[in-house]
Amino acid sequence: MKNMGGNVAYYFSYHVRQCKNVYFSILICAVCGVVLGVVLHFTTSFGSFLLNDNDQLIFDFVSRDVSVITFIASKVRNLFVAFLIIFVFALWFYSSFVCFAFFAYQGMLLSACCCQIIASYGVLGAVNVFVVLLPVNLTLFAVLAYFCCVCLQRTFMARRYKMSLKNSFLYKQYMGREVAFSVVCGLVAIVAFSVVYSVLLRNVGFVVF
Repeated sequence: MKNMGGNVAYYFSYHVRQCKNVYFSILICAVCGVVLGVVLHFTTSFGSFLLNDNDQLIFDFVSRDVSVITFIASKVRNLFVAFLIIFVFALWFYSSFVCFAFFAYQGMLLSACCCQIIASYGVLGAVNVFVVLLPVNLTLFAVLAYFCCVCLQRTFMARRYKMSLKNSFLYKQYMGREVAFSVVCGLVAIVAFSVVYSVLLRNVGFVVF
């Protein structure tokens, strides 16, 4: 077990060193999206369109308006759609830049939604944002960033060494494990948050929806 832990720590240390520029680029894109979302909230009515049934799902779940199964199924579906978008656009170098735009878009949606909730519900809205909305989205954001880096590693390697799509997948023999690991992390995060909110938050009165 100690050796396994050491191997995992070494892998992530090596992975972060190899992908630090990609992680930094993702972070910059996400921050730009967050800023844009805040600006759109204060200059347009953009935020009000975000509080639809899908965006309120997590609050409806906490307030017992939807079941645990419905909540998990919806979050899993959204996660796999995000995985699919990143994977497909990361197949080729020039389309891979869409992946960075995806994180900017997600940051914009998240910040605009958070601003709208706080503006509509005041202190209670802020509590919901920081206790409920942000932990879920930031955790899944980290999973998606890892998945994106795994996919882009192969893309940049293929371009650098002029590999075909097939050969690049064959050369990066551990990519299947890394993809599977990121999927499992996403699923575990969704289930964990579902259980936590089901047990701890469904009886708490600060949920505004």
